[in-house]
Amino acid sequence: MHYTLQMLRTLIADHPDRAEPLTRHVDALEKAIDAEPELCLHRVRALFESVHATIAPQLGIDISDVIEFPTRNSRIIKAMDFHSINHPEAEKINAIIGKLLAQLTAPPLPWRN
Repeated sequence: MHYTLQMLRTLIADHPDRAEPLTRHVDALEKAIDAEPELCLHRVRALFESVHATIAPQLGIDISDVIEFPTRNSRIIKAMDFHSINHPEAEKINAIIGKLLAQLTAPPLPWRN
């Protein structure tokens, strides 16, 4: 069964002017999931790095001084606006999504014995 990254495909279709460069990375990741699952993490990292190069400049973020992958992710996520247009709880939505994504980029907690 062929694996499809539906949400990324929708994003590319809805915003071809900005997201079209991601197509080759999405294609490669879908193929890797089907044929070479051991390469999936490498492909996901390449996808994130492509997003770094695409989104950071649009958000006015300079990440050229940082090589650490988690730091780049964190800077971009902090700059993103997750408000839902015309939604009565736009502020709450933005805060919750921002907090969730911040947790995903936070350093791991040390193991406790």
